[in-house]
Amino acid sequence: MSAGFCKATRMMLVFQAFIFKATKEFDLFVSVLITAYFCALHVYTRSSPTHSAVSLQVTRTLGIVSLFFLTLRIIDLHYC
Repeated sequence: MSAGFCKATRMMLVFQAFIFKATKEFDLFVSVLITAYFCALHVYTRSSPTHSAVSLQVTRTLGIVSLFFLTLRIIDLHYC
């Protein structure tokens, strides 16, 4: 990957460093857990016969955003 792309990826992920200092592998593990949680929440909300307090649009958006950041973490771990 180009140095510019890696720099842009790290700039998007830099806010996390202020909260908790961790290895790239741990960051990837936590990102997988967060993504799995939001995807499971979306599936549960969709399959629930009663209306949940969290709408389908919100859970879908959170799942997509978490997948985006998971992709950035994978790129950062393997290519940068």
